[in-house]
Amino acid sequence: MIPRTWNRKIEQIVSGILDTFDPRTMIFDGDYPFRGILNAISLRPEMNRFWVRESRLNFKISSLPIDGFDIFDAIIHPSLSRRDDPDTIIGESGTVFCNPIIGGVDSKQSIAEIREKVALEGKQLIFVQVSNNIQNKNEIYERLLAQSQVQILCFSTSVPKQYKHNSKVTITDYLSTHETIQASDVCVISPDFFNIYSVFSLGKPALCIVESKPHLDSIYREFGTQTLPIVLLEDENDGNYIEDGIERLLNHELQQQLIERMEEMELADGTPELCNYINTLHKTNQVLKGSSD
Repeated sequence: MIPRTWNRKIEQIVSGILDTFDPRTMIFDGDYPFRGILNAISLRPEMNRFWVRESRLNFKISSLPIDGFDIFDAIIHPSLSRRDDPDTIIGESGTVFCNPIIGGVDSKQSIAEIREKVALEGKQLIFVQVSNNIQNKNEIYERLLAQSQVQILCFSTSVPKQYKHNSKVTITDYLSTHETIQASDVCVISPDFFNIYSVFSLGKPALCIVESKPHLDSIYREFGTQTLPIVLLEDENDGNYIEDGIERLLNHELQQQLIERMEEMELADGTPELCNYINTLHKTNQVLKGSSD
């Protein structure tokens, strides 16, 4: 489908939803606001329109629709420490900073039910969600599948098609990312801040495959340290690095060390405070153009 046709359909769908429910607030949580979405919300200036920009790693600002920064009333930046907003130089949207948005922890019973659905007896569950930009993605899957007593959990959009029907691969599209991380024993992830926050808050040992040095620098800046309780793979093009990273991740002694260090971290969930702030805006139905922390 050509982009123009696809965006027209998206605009019709989103407009239909907004016409039906007439929301006071619309929050777009994603890296790239497509034209169809922007067109639909631009016709509703009376509605609070937010864009959650959790990570700046996936798209350069130059590749984003520049007018999108004006259509949204404010850009929300969930972050542990960052309080500077480079987006302000290209648009007139306001800025909202908050602590990381971390999903709630499900009960032990619900997690046990999830594990019962996907796990085989005695298997170690590995949640895998790595970027499609990773050149050696197939090799990562091959090396994981070569391990004994493991079961891979992943979404259909992130697993190479040749592995979708492998008996050691379970597709979990019916679960959220946070739920899948909770149900897993260990994780293999890309440097997405939400995933990193989640594995830290849930105490899940993880291998983070960094695509480039800017990604690595961004992680260090976000957490203010280079000694994080996570296995960082800095060269995804080197097969020896991949093999070593997987071996370290599956080492039970190292797993316990990582979990203990994660427990020492203090991650404040920014979700309640952000929700309270947005609810207060409903009284005036407007967002002040400026910065809020």
